[in-house]
Amino acid sequence: MIFSPFNYAEGNQYGVEFTANYTKGGFNAYANFGFERGTGKRIVSGQFLFSPQELAFSQNHWVFLDHDQRYTLSAGASYTYKDTTVYGDLLYGSGLRSGFANNDELPGYCPVNLGFTHDFHLPEKYGRIQARFDVTNLSIKATNCVTGPVSGSLLRNLDRDEAFSGEFVILRGKARANAFGKVKV
Repeated sequence: MIFSPFNYAEGNQYGVEFTANYTKGGFNAYANFGFERGTGKRIVSGQFLFSPQELAFSQNHWVFLDHDQRYTLSAGASYTYKDTTVYGDLLYGSGLRSGFANNDELPGYCPVNLGFTHDFHLPEKYGRIQARFDVTNLSIKATNCVTGPVSGSLLRNLDRDEAFSGEFVILRGKARANAFGKVKV
């Protein structure tokens, strides 16, 4: 999300992405890897967002775009047996740009999530109840991906007291009830 858009007179964006999927019986897995690079030169709108030094620098230099993150990886797997599914996923980002003219790079981040669901079958008129428990962000660390006034991009890994959540859902037609809880560790 960019709160205040601006444009460069010239820009370059390139990258490549690889993806793989695997399914066998109740097992499913996926993996994605991406490489990208984005630069711009000569800011031509929204100049009020930048210092005179950054504007002058961008006139003669290629500037990394704030969403330039060199490497991204995501992967996940699940296994279903009868009415129970266990699953996990992760995301790795090498870090977005920050600092004067986006010359610095923020630290990388890697949230890991695990969970399971189980369906309880009730008499026909009640349908089924699905119980779900998720452990989100096993790294339990807060990470801001972008700083500064220009971009609102933010990946906030959950704080330690928000790390665990459970959800219970009644599924039948439009009926749905949720219960959420936090466990402090």
